[in-house]
This record gives sequence, C-alpha cells and structure tokens, in this order.
Amino acid sequence: MNIEKKACLLVVSLTLVLVLLNVVPAVVSSSGVDHSLSASRNDFSLSQTGTIEPLETTINLVGTHGSGGWYVSDVTVTFSVFSSADEYTTAYSYDGENWIIYSDAFVVSTEGDTTIYYNSTDSSGFIEGTKEEIIRIDKTAPELNLETENVPGEGTFVTLSAIEYGSGLASIAYSLDGKRLERYVDPFNISTEGFHTVFYQAQDFAGNLATKTETIEVIIEPIAIPTEVIYKGDTSGVYSDQITLKAQLMDSMNDVPLADRLIKFTVGAQTMTVITDSDGVASCLLILDQPAGIYMVSATFEGEIGYLDSSTTAEFVLGKESATTYYTGLTIIEEKDETLTLIATVFEENDGFLGDLTKIYVTFTLYSSADSSTPIDVIGPIMVMPTDMAGVGIAIAEVPNLDEGEYLVVVSLCPEYNFHYSSPDSDAAILTIYEPSRGKATGAGWIRDSDGNKGHFVFLVQYSCRGTLKGFAYYTVRIDNLVYFVKTTEITGFSIDGNHAFFEAICTIYVINLDMCEKIQLEESFRLRIDVWDYKKRCRNDIFQIQIFDQYGVVVYEAGFDPLGYIHRGNIVIHSYRWKHHSHHYHHWKHRSCCHHKMRHW
Repeated sequence: MNIEKKACLLVVSLTLVLVLLNVVPAVVSSSGVDHSLSASRNDFSLSQTGTIEPLETTINLVGTHGSGGWYVSDVTVTFSVFSSADEYTTAYSYDGENWIIYSDAFVVSTEGDTTIYYNSTDSSGFIEGTKEEIIRIDKTAPELNLETENVPGEGTFVTLSAIEYGSGLASIAYSLDGKRLERYVDPFNISTEGFHTVFYQAQDFAGNLATKTETIEVIIEPIAIPTEVIYKGDTSGVYSDQITLKAQLMDSMNDVPLADRLIKFTVGAQTMTVITDSDGVASCLLILDQPAGIYMVSATFEGEIGYLDSSTTAEFVLGKESATTYYTGLTIIEEKDETLTLIATVFEENDGFLGDLTKIYVTFTLYSSADSSTPIDVIGPIMVMPTDMAGVGIAIAEVPNLDEGEYLVVVSLCPEYNFHYSSPDSDAAILTIYEPSRGKATGAGWIRDSDGNKGHFVFLVQYSCRGTLKGFAYYTVRIDNLVYFVKTTEITGFSIDGNHAFFEAICTIYVINLDMCEKIQLEESFRLRIDVWDYKKRCRNDIFQIQIFDQYGVVVYEAGFDPLGYIHRGNIVIHSYRWKHHSHHYHHWKHRSCCHHKMRHW
C-alpha cells in the first residue's frame, strides 16, 4: 500500500513539473464535451500561445494496381487533412519549387515515375513539413516481334523480341503448335517441314501483357555449296569489233565444273546471258557498241537451290575503231563562185565489223599554202553521213569562197568530238582558187597505168574571150577483154600554173565487151582530174596524169603516177597569157591524199 502511494505521488509530481515547463500537449475539444489528446507520435509544434498544434496531410491514390508498385491506369489524387485549426490550406508540387493550391481531385496520366510534393498550412500560420509520393504508371504493353531465318539443311530458326519503354521487360514466353508455354531464352529451331503455329507473349514488370499468334511455313533447303566463276575471255577490244566473253563455273567444294547453269556477262552497259556446257564453260561473242574508255567486265552466277552465287570482275579497255579520212571535194574553183563546198570521205577499217558512221565528226582546217602552220579557218565538227557503200561515209560543209590563191585543206577527227573512232589527219590537199584567163591546154598520146594497160587520151580545155570555160577530154583503156571509154560532159574548173595545167570535169564511162560486142553505160556519177606538164621540147617527154573518182570521191582508176605518165607518140601544148615560170613539178597532184587509196579498179 505504501508502495502504490509512493508511485502515485511520483506521477503527480512529474505531471506538475511538465505543466510548469509548458510541455504537455494541449487538449483540444472538437465538440466541447469529449476531450482527448490529438498529438501524434511525431508531429508536435509550438504555437504562439505556447500550445502544441497537430496538422497532418494524407495523400490518397485511386487507380488500377499492377505489379511491383506500378499502376496500369491513370491515377486520381486527393488529399485529406487532420488539423485542430478551423481553417487550413493544402498545396502540392511536381518539382518541389512551383506550388499549386489544392482544391479538388486531379489525375496523373503520364507514364513513368511522377513525384508529388505536398503539405498543409493552418490559419495560425503553422506549416506542415513537406511530404512526397512517387506515382509509377505503365499503361502500355510491350511491342512483340518475330523474325525467321532459313538455314539450309537445318530448318527455320525463330527469334522473338519485345520492346518495352515503361517498367521494363519481365519475360517472353512462347508455345509451338499448342504445346505448353515455355520461357523464351534463345532462338529456337523448327526442323519439321510444313506449317507451324507460334503463340508468343511478353509481360512487363507492371503486369501488362502482349500476345500474338503467327503461322510459319518451314521449307528445309539443302545445304548450299559454294561456287567460283573464273573469267577467261577478252579484256580489251575496239568499238564495233567482236570480242569473246568466256567464263568457267566450278563447284568449289568438290572442285568439279557445273553444267547447264546461267552465266551473266556484263561489259560496261552491255550484257549477255549464256548457259554453261559440260565443262562448266559459258562462251559467247559480243560486238562492242559503246564509247571508248575503261570499263569492268564481269561474269556472274546468281545462285540456285543447292549452290551459292558467285561473281568475278576484270578491267576491260575499250578502244576507238580505226578510220581513214580524205579530202574528196573539188580542188579547182573559180574565184567568182560565192561558196566553197568542202567534202571529206571517211573509210572505216575493213575488219569485217562495221560500226555506226554517224558517230564520226570531221573537222576541216584551211591553211594558206605559204604558211601551213597557221590555220586561216577551222570548220566543224561536221557529222558523217553513211553512203550506199558499206564502211564509207561523207561529210559536207559549205563555206564562203576564198580569195584567189593556193590553199591547203586537212581533214581530221578531233578527239574531243569523237568517242568511237580515231584517224590520223589526212594529207594536205591543194585547193586552187583561180581567176579565169584566156589560156588553153591541149594534147593527145599514150601512157601506161600501173598494171601495164595502155591508155589513149585526147583533150582540149580553154577559156573563150568571153570567159566561158569549155572543152572536152576522152580517155580509152583496154583491160582484158573490156574496153573502158571515158568521156567528159562538163568541165568544172581549169587553171594554168607555168608549164602545169590541170582541170576537173564530170564524166561518163562506157564499157565495151569485145567478146559479146556490147556497150554498156555505167549508171554511177563520175568525175575526173587531169594534170599535164608541157616541157616544150626540153629533152623531156611531156607528162599526163588522170584520176577518176566515183560519187563518193573514191578513186576507181588512175594512171600516170606509177609509173610516171610520160607520153608516148604524142605531146602536150599549154598556152597562157599569164605565163609565169613556176617551180611546180610533175608530182604536184600527188599531194592529193586520196590518190593512193584504191577502193576498186572499175
């Protein structure tokens, strides 16, 4: 009894001490009748009156719960406050710095982690300590993907994957052909041919689940054997010519040739496809039809079931086709003519393969005969047009006539305009622009051509006192049992230079067959040029030279060059009122480039 009394006295004493020190929690009445202690275990605050004021805010979250503390829906947020004060204010913030006065429930819908800071302040000015709540939301299921890879001889390997942007990927599982669900770890192989059903799913840590079902057709291909293509064909050629493309296809594993397989050849922009023979060799001929340059030639096997594809390449050099150019226009022109017609004839190399002559562009370069290094005019490029004769083309340019005098004209294929053909420059042809004079040239006699055939000629060419050019020329030669009779129909140009006279004319050719006693007129258009030298009994025979050209400027017959046309039983007479002794010799006309290019002999 004494002990209990002593204990009571001790409690009373301690209580009085606490009251004196003003530390005892205030007792607040919510109804004026029922008094209770409202201070919590941790929340004590000294008011201005010295009493302890309780204030506590609680956050309330409403949403669909997932796994691991995650919500799988939007979350509605409300606050409830316990306070002894009559009035209070609650505020919240998403960053702890910018605060919003709470008035009603609000929704958090952003996926991921959202932190809510919050506290309350009562009417006495008491501010509750700031609290925070992390809301974790993941509303999206993972994205599923399935990939397959066929492995010859094994089957189809299936790879599953999932993309997860929220709580993280927890697991992937699959079921093959309705069997039990298995956890996916690595790609799995389906080794049975036919159609198979794959059910697969992925789940994230929030509990979101995605599922898919796909049907896969499995075809087990045989194991593919590596192959090798070995190129054995040409690695160079020229435009319009034929090349050989050749390659061998080998089974690299067993070192045996593969027959009846397609090989595709490519040279620049041109392609051909050929089947291999019993030795695994594919071979074909290709005519090159592209500009000169450096290309790659390739031979490709595109592969098939059981064999892998293979290819090989090599450098291919494509050159330009060779051609020869000549000046074949008129070379004796009156000064009074307003225009000068320049004509070039181009002969493609006769190698059995002809190209497109319209890809050739010629350039005419004119020089004064006194200065053959400085051009006075350059005309071109002029496109070549094909003729009726295979491999022969002509280019024509009309230019204003030149002043009286002697000029040189050179025909060339400039590289900057010609990508398919090349040719050395033609020899310089002599152009004579003359003023008519009252001169004349006449003669008759015999000469021999290079084949030993005997030819007879007679001619008379002159300008009348009225400046009219007139005259004639006949030439007869027997070749075997045929007699060729050449008769001029129009003299187109005539000039005299010292003891040298020369003229051009349009002519007709008749052929007489002695065996059949027939005379035939050739239908083609021909022209001729005759050069003569009068040595006036200077212990030298006079000289006669003749060349006959077809409509393309091609020499069809010539005599008086090799051997030189010394006249037998005849002579040449030249009269000129503007006689000037000149150093020109009998080889004057041999400067003409085409005289050595015989395309045919009638």
